[in-house]
Amino acid sequence: MSDNDNTDFDVDEAILIYRRTIAENILGKRKSLHWTQERLSELSGISTDSISKIERCLVGLSDKTLVKIAHAFGVKPGVLTIDKKDGLVESVFVSDRLNEILDALGNPRPPKYKLGKSKRS
Repeated sequence: MSDNDNTDFDVDEAILIYRRTIAENILGKRKSLHWTQERLSELSGISTDSISKIERCLVGLSDKTLVKIAHAFGVKPGVLTIDKKDGLVESVFVSDRLNEILDALGNPRPPKYKLGKSKRS
């Protein structure tokens, strides 16, 4: 046995925790957007029944399904896999909320800067 072996590590439990994290993040993101499961279904192409089962952690989801749901939310798939206890997801959701507020205020964001050649002589 190598020093990296951990006989107390339960792979099945780790997978369940990972699935639960994704399920909670999908549910939380959907609710933060005030979307129904039907709306997420329309935007992701995933059936309402499947979304319901994913959110309740009754089934796992494929990488393809994760990417479709993340795309519907406008986030990178990895965002949905991060455990909130790590603090990273909270900052992403806060950022999303700030974007919603800015949109409600008429989108007063600074202009985006384009990269390219300088027009200086």
